[in-house]
Amino acid sequence: MRIFNKERKTVFLVLGVSLMLMFIYSAVVSSEMRVTTKDGRTHTLPVNSVDVKNIEFTDAQSAYGKYLGCFRDNAQTRDLSGLIVSTSTMTTEQCISTCAEKGFTYAGTQYASYCLCGNSYGKYGSANNCNMKCVGNPNQTCGGNAANCVYSVK
Repeated sequence: MRIFNKERKTVFLVLGVSLMLMFIYSAVVSSEMRVTTKDGRTHTLPVNSVDVKNIEFTDAQSAYGKYLGCFRDNAQTRDLSGLIVSTSTMTTEQCISTCAEKGFTYAGTQYASYCLCGNSYGKYGSANNCNMKCVGNPNQTCGGNAANCVYSVK
């Protein structure tokens, strides 16, 4: 009877350590944090440390263009009035590339699938509803209802 108790105690100890390690491993692997920037865009960032106090997200300059902000639009007289394109695969890079190829200075994504190009922007002021995910890349924000995420092309 003593041997049985020792074996059971040993098995319990091994399982206890295994469960503890599994719990710690799981907590580290699946951690993430949602960050909302001042312009209303939301980003999901992996977090691998409980000691994270402050993360500053900036995407002001990328290989494709500089993010200028979220700006209102008007369907009758567009803020970015040079070209409008809509695709079911819209991404920020695709829009900026399209506007650059056509010779425009600014690109704007709107309503998840629209790209607008122009040489001026901002005549209706800033907006705070650029919160729609791009249909071609849900990790990116492609404007909102009557609101453009505007980028400089150059």
